[in-house]
Order: sequence, then C-alpha cells, then structure tokens
Amino acid sequence: MVALPNLSMLKNNLIIAIRTLLKDKVSFAINAGGLAVSYACVTFILIYVIHEYSFDRFHSNADRIFRVATDEFLPNGTTSFLSSAPGPVGPALQRTFPGVENYTRLAGATMLIQYGKHKFQEDRIYFSDPSIFDVFGFQLTQGDPGTALVNPNSIVLTEASAARYFGEGDPIGKSLLIDQRVMFTVTGVVADPPLQSHIGFDMLISMSTRGADWLETWDWSAYTYILFSPNTTAETITQKLSQFVHDQTGKNMAPDDKRAFVLQRLPDLHLHSKRNGEPGTPGNAKALYAFLAVAVLIMTIAAVNFVNLSTAQSVRRAKEVGLRKTIGATRLQLARQFLFESVLVSICASLLALGICQATLPWFRNLVSAPVSLDALFSTYGIIIYILIVVSVGLIAGVYPALVLSGYRPAAALKGQWITSPRSIAREGMIVFQFAVSIALSVCTIVVYNQIHYMRNLDLGYNKDQVVVISIGDDDEVQTHINTVMNQLRLSPFIDGVSASSQIPGRQPSTVRVEVLTETGTRTTDMARLSVDYDFLDFYQLSLVGGRGFDRAFARDSLEGLVVNEAACRALGLSTSTIIGKELNHGNLKGIVVGVVKDFHYASLHTTLEPLLMRMRPKSLAYISLRLPAGDVTEAMADIERRWDVAAPHRPFDYFFLDQQFDLQYRADIKFGQVFAIATLLAIILASLGLFGLVSFTVIQRTRELGIRKVLGASVNSVLLLLCREFLKPIAMALVIAFPLTWFVMGRWLQDFAYRRDMEWWMFIGAAGASVLVALITVTAKALRAARVNPVQQLQ
Repeated sequence: MVALPNLSMLKNNLIIAIRTLLKDKVSFAINAGGLAVSYACVTFILIYVIHEYSFDRFHSNADRIFRVATDEFLPNGTTSFLSSAPGPVGPALQRTFPGVENYTRLAGATMLIQYGKHKFQEDRIYFSDPSIFDVFGFQLTQGDPGTALVNPNSIVLTEASAARYFGEGDPIGKSLLIDQRVMFTVTGVVADPPLQSHIGFDMLISMSTRGADWLETWDWSAYTYILFSPNTTAETITQKLSQFVHDQTGKNMAPDDKRAFVLQRLPDLHLHSKRNGEPGTPGNAKALYAFLAVAVLIMTIAAVNFVNLSTAQSVRRAKEVGLRKTIGATRLQLARQFLFESVLVSICASLLALGICQATLPWFRNLVSAPVSLDALFSTYGIIIYILIVVSVGLIAGVYPALVLSGYRPAAALKGQWITSPRSIAREGMIVFQFAVSIALSVCTIVVYNQIHYMRNLDLGYNKDQVVVISIGDDDEVQTHINTVMNQLRLSPFIDGVSASSQIPGRQPSTVRVEVLTETGTRTTDMARLSVDYDFLDFYQLSLVGGRGFDRAFARDSLEGLVVNEAACRALGLSTSTIIGKELNHGNLKGIVVGVVKDFHYASLHTTLEPLLMRMRPKSLAYISLRLPAGDVTEAMADIERRWDVAAPHRPFDYFFLDQQFDLQYRADIKFGQVFAIATLLAIILASLGLFGLVSFTVIQRTRELGIRKVLGASVNSVLLLLCREFLKPIAMALVIAFPLTWFVMGRWLQDFAYRRDMEWWMFIGAAGASVLVALITVTAKALRAARVNPVQQLQ
C-alpha cells in the first residue's frame, strides 16, 4: 500500500517545483500560457452552455409544465409544426384529464401604449389567463396574483416597463391608453422575467379582454401550457391525446381538419423546439454540442501540447534525475515530484485563465449575444467541478513526462546518454491528433463562412437594399388613413419609393387554407398570405411571369384581386397561365387570381420556398417600406422623421433597415462560424507549440547525428530537408483522418439549410495547405537554427 505524502513532503515538493519552474522561465511561460488560453476558451464555452441549458428551469414547477403544440397535416401531404394550439384546447384538456392540474394561455400582440407624453410601440405584450402566476414562477411585486388578470381591460406591467411609464411613482390603478382607443387599468407589477425565459414580455393583458364568445371559438391559437399534478406523467396524457382529438373533430374542429397535439417539456423548449411561431429566439442544441466538442478538443490539444513541451525539456533534467537517483530517490518519488510540478503549472494557468475571462467577458458577451456571467463557476458545484478539471488536466498531462523523466538510468543520465528513442509512436500520435483537430476545425470554419456568404449573396428575387421599414403595428388610425400617411412620406426628396405590407420579406407571413376548383375536382393546400398595397410588387422589384400586378385602374383589385407565386401554381396543379382568372377560397374570403410572380424568398433561407398568396387589405398592413437613394442616410432619416410626426403624430417613429433585419436571421449561424474561427486559430497555435516542442526534443536527441552529417559534407539545406520531411509524415496522417470526419460532420450541419452550397475540394485543400504551411514554418524555425550550429559544438 502506497503511503500518502505528508505535509513536510508536500512542502518540499512545492519548493522544488517552484525553483524548477522559475529556473526555466521561458518553458514555464509557454506551458502555463498555452494552458491558460485553453482554460479561458473552455471556461467561456462552459458558461455559455450553462446559460443556454438553464432556460426556464427557474420555475419551481418546471418539470411538471408542458406546452401543447400542434402537428397540422396539410392536404398536400406535408406537415406544419406549430408551437401554438387552438385557444380552447387548454380548458378542454383540464376538463378531460384529471391529471391536468391547471393551464394557462398566452397570445402575442403589438400595441401602441401611451401615458401622458410617454408613448411606445410595445412588441412584447401577451394576452394571458390569470393562472399564469399559478403555473409559472413569475412573481408579482405589486398587486394580487389571484385577481390581477381576471377583469377585462386589466394590464400587468413588468418592473422595467412600469419605470418607463411612471418613473418612481406607484402605477397601480393608473390608466394606459392602448392603440388610441381603449383605456386599460394597471392592476399589478411583475418582476422582470429572467433572461433565461423563453417567454419574454413587458406587459400582460387579461385574456378576458377578448370576450367570452371569442375565447370559446376554435379559430384562434395561443401558446398553451398545462401543469400536471405531481403524480401524473406526460406518457399518461400522450397516450390519450389521439382520442381527445377524435372527440373534438366534428364537434369543435372540421372533419377535414387533420391535426395532432404534442406535449413538450418546458425545459426542453429553448434548445429542442424549432416549430413555427416560437416566442423569442430559440437556442440551438446542435451548436451547443459542437461547442462542447470544441472545448474538449481544445483542452486535449492543450494537454498534448503540455506533454510535448515537457518531454522536449526532459533531457535538460536528465542529470538532475541521475543525481537524485544516485542519492536514493525512487522512481515513484521522482514521478510524484514531476506530477506535482505539472499540477502546479495547471493551477497557475487556471488562475491566469480566470483573469483573461474577466477581462474579455464583455467581448464574449457581444460575440454570443447573451448575458453570460462567470457567476456560474463560483457556485459550490461550479468550484468543485472547476478544481477537478484543473487537477485532472494537470495529472493527465503530467503522467507521460513523469514516466519519461523518472525512467532515466542514473549512469546513462549522468553521462548524457539518452535512452529515449527520438522517434516515439506516442509523441507522433500526439502531433497527428493535434493537427487532425486543427485541420478539421479549419475546414469547418471555411464551410460555415462559405454557407453564410452564399446566403447573404443569394439572389432572393427581390431588392432589399436601401430599404427603411416603419412599424405601424395594428394602429387603426394609421391603417384607416394609410394613403394619406404614405402620400405625406412621398413628399420627401430623400425617398425613391413607398409601399406597405402586413409582413416584410425575410419574415414568415401567416398561413391560410386555400381551395380552388379545377377540371379534376377541388384542390386544397396551405399558403402563406401576405397583405400588400398597389406598389408592393414594383417597390420590391418582383418579376411577373403571368397576368398582371395590382392596378388602380381595376377597382375590384382592392376587393378580390390576388397575386400568387410559382410555388402556389405548382401546389394547386395549375400552370402560370391557367391559374389566371381562377377563384381561390382563402380562409373565409374569396378572390380572383390576376397575376403570378416569379418565386422569391419571402421567408428565411432555412426554410424551403413555399406557396404564397398576396392580396390587398389595408386593415392588415403593419409595415411601411421606404426606399432611400444611395448615400448618407442621416439627413434623409431626419427628414422622414419630421414628416412622420406630421402624418402620424400619435405614433413614435419606430423603424429599422431591411438589410440589417435580414442579417439578424443568420446571427446564430454567424456566431457559430465565429466561435469555430476562434477555436481554429487557437488549435493551430497550440498544435504549432506542440510541434515546436517535438522538434526541439528531436534536435537535442539527434545533435551528434546532425554534427556527423555536416562533417561528412551535408549542407544546411539537406539537414533542414531531413528534419522537415520527418515531421510532414504525421501531418499527412492528420489529413487522412480529418478529411472524411469533417465531410461527414459538416454534411449533417448543412442539412439544416434548405438552400446551401455543397462542400468543394478547395475547402479541404485550403485547410490542408494552411496547416502544412504553419507546420513548415514551425519546423523550419527550430531546424534551421540547429542546422547552422557549428558541427564541432555538436560533437563535443
């Protein structure tokens, strides 16, 4: 049984370790610095993963809360995956299943809110049942949670929104004017929802405001959450949902309305739900797994790099080992000493890493667009896990050098005769691993940025440049006088065009069921429906392939005129010519097709191009688009704001640029690429340090050989070529490993894009060329110095 070291021995080991490390400050700085940067990278990834994983887990009943989602089976054979459910589903489930303890529903809205001179366009408003405070863990700081959302026209504000309207005053009982029409009474103030909530809101309005008749119909949808009783499992309810749907069909749903309800665990929504209409911005579980894999790889590379640098320095300590063995030190004692030094370096690196993280935390928050914090590491469990990682890395990285150093024979070590082979499968295997990871990450980075570049430069079928969009929400006054408002804006000399629509290109419009009578019978499909004005097609430069666009010369266009895209023709089984003049039933409305536009990407490129129907309906217009001439927009925006204040003095000037909004769709993909780019750079640097260590080790061991070669006439170039050729072999092996692995992984990643650019040969050759170049520079830097040494000195 091995005795544990006592305090005196630990103190002695510590003193020796400190002296040894300070004696070779350069090696210590390289080892500790490499580990520190790796620890910092891993720490950032860990706190980001913790942040994403913690979504919605702050609710006390999180494990018993489920969202009811809908799978809608469309007539064309596809399925629409919705994050919402018909409004009455929640109450019906509670009545049907005893295991459903409670339910609550949320229906989003955008409204103009005004109190005195304070007026804001609020986008994060939800109609809510009073039970929201029973189901979720949101806490009222003022008001009664049992009654705050019971009466119609009641509104609950978050602490932040209450301060925005009322400052430090008491908001309870005050009235807010909504959409210039209705007064709402503030009945409560709720603590700001945590940032780790997939439901972000600024205001809650009582669901009863919608009226009992509305709430009982099955034609509206809401985010529906149910709370199970403690002894109920999701499987118990799921097994009976098909019967539940069957019972509702014919009574509350049309017989041809094919759908299924799905239960989703609340803590899983942020990372694992990608359904249509998700509230907020969903996370990406695949990206998190990729980041964790990168963290493990970076940490492994750092450990391998530590091993290579330590073994490169081991020969310098051979005489020390021989002397200590001569005076009685055992191999176990020496190995323990070297392991202690390794752990000490790891601890120093971890402390330096925390300093790096603290200094660069604002940069990382901006990179990942998330309010991450180091606080997650300073909990009891976080500290324990962090210490275990640091000590484990130190021990694992130090095992091989400790075995090498402690294994020297005293006599040979004191004579300077190294018994370690200059070629080691283990050491070469480490280099192969490091560069395989570096090359793989390089290819991943190239593929990601190539895909992002492809999406940004793909012909979308419309012109998004120099477009400013003003949001008007559901403002009845602006919608009623939309022509007057737009004519006022057209007076600006800085505007080249004006149009209005219910949604802007790049965002998914609402969906509607469409029917048409053909020679073979009735054809039915679901289409996106977009409300537009007369100028929408010309404004966005959409191409007509059949019929005509909306025309003021045809009075009935404003009542029943329809323009569809080519995908709609295909879905209905009609050509672009035969569909002209066809009557389409869309929802509870009818219209006549007057034109067909060439397919354009009206939604994100993550989704396939679906059928689209455009109609004219002023009451549905929510955005005004303005096209500006090229040049400085500062003066133009100032003039537009002045004219907006004249045209709609009751509304704030709420605008954004369309191209910037387009880029936001791919922020997660850009973030993914940036993380991989940084990881790639770090991996290449660490791999180069590891290679430098191995070259140093080899040069020291082959000093006499190199001297003999030079005495026999070998030139500097031939010696340099000899060393470089030896180290290019593991790089070639790394390429063989990295290429097929990367092809498989990135092929899976690209499948998430409906429109993508396939991987090409130059991506792999570029990554390989860069890695070989870095390796050659690293080897040459050390080998050239060795090749130029006087052979007399090498043979001494």
